[in-house]
Amino acid sequence: MYPSLYQMVRAIAVVIVFLGIAPSVLAAEFHVDTDAERRVVFVSDAPIESFDGITEKIDGYAVIPADRLADVSDFSQTKFYLEVDLASLDTGIGLRNRDMREDYLHTDEFPYAMYAGSIDSVTSLNDSTFLSYTSGDLTIHGVTKSHTTTDTVTARNGRYHVASHFPVALPNHHIEIPQLMFLKINEVVELDLWFVLKRVDD
Repeated sequence: MYPSLYQMVRAIAVVIVFLGIAPSVLAAEFHVDTDAERRVVFVSDAPIESFDGITEKIDGYAVIPADRLADVSDFSQTKFYLEVDLASLDTGIGLRNRDMREDYLHTDEFPYAMYAGSIDSVTSLNDSTFLSYTSGDLTIHGVTKSHTTTDTVTARNGRYHVASHFPVALPNHHIEIPQLMFLKINEVVELDLWFVLKRVDD
């Protein structure tokens, strides 16, 4: 079984640390908690047909140069990596699942959507909830584009509950919608993500 891109990135990160290339700043590392509730929803809202593609298979990690997000003073030292298994997306209809995976997303060749980057800044809403502004590279269908998000992050019991919402224009990632299907699939889909980050030493 081939390793996922997440596993390969983590392996490279470990090698960098042992080579002494990593920043000297003491950092806290968090992983997506695969035992907690997590969900990614792709929403296509077209005039003739609207549907959701849903998966729980999101994984990744985040590194911040402080014990708590609220204590970060230098956001240039933050980094994160997230990946979603597109081959696991479920629209509720088997035939539509196959068409979406084989004809549009080509998940046999491009199984993952990936977003990697850093936190640019954080705004506190209250003692436990923040708005996190991120920027990085979003890769879907093998095409990478610069991307930004505004996420709601809630600190709870030493973990971070993350909710994010943003649009993705399929043509920007060279995902072609056949002319006969243009009324059934919106060229711009909305993405909703929910996941929990837990500290590695938890």
